[in-house]
Amino acid sequence: MNTAWVAIWTSDNQYKNYSLFFYLGGLAVVAFLLSVVSFIRTASMALTNINASSKMHTGALRSVLHAPTSFYDVTPIGRIISRFSKGKYTQFEFFYCLPSFVFLFFLFSLLFVILLMTILILQTCTEHMLSKNNL
Repeated sequence: MNTAWVAIWTSDNQYKNYSLFFYLGGLAVVAFLLSVVSFIRTASMALTNINASSKMHTGALRSVLHAPTSFYDVTPIGRIISRFSKGKYTQFEFFYCLPSFVFLFFLFSLLFVILLMTILILQTCTEHMLSKNNL
C-alpha cells in the first residue's frame, strides 16, 4: 500500500497532476492507516492469546479434578498448585498490563509516524524549494 502510493507520487515528479502537499497528505493517511492496522493486529493477537490461555487452564483444571485418586498418590499436591498458580499469575499479569502496553505501542507507533512524516515533509519541501530556485 505504501509502495503503491510512492509509485504514484514518483510518476508525477514535476507535480503536474497534483500538488506536493496532496502527495504528502496521502502518504500521511497511508502511514496512519498502517499504524492503526498494526495496532488492531497486535491487540487481537494479545486477546486471542489470553483466550487460549484461559481455555488451556480450564481444560487442565478439569483434567485434574476428574483424575483418579492414584494420580494424587504419585503427584505431590505442591507441584499441582505450583503449575496452576504460575499459569494464572502469568495470565493475570499479562491481562492487567495489556491496556498500558497496547496504549504505549499505539503511542510509539503514532509518534514514529509523525517523526517520519516531519522528516519527509522537511526534506521534500527543501528539495522542492531548491529546484524552483534553480529554474
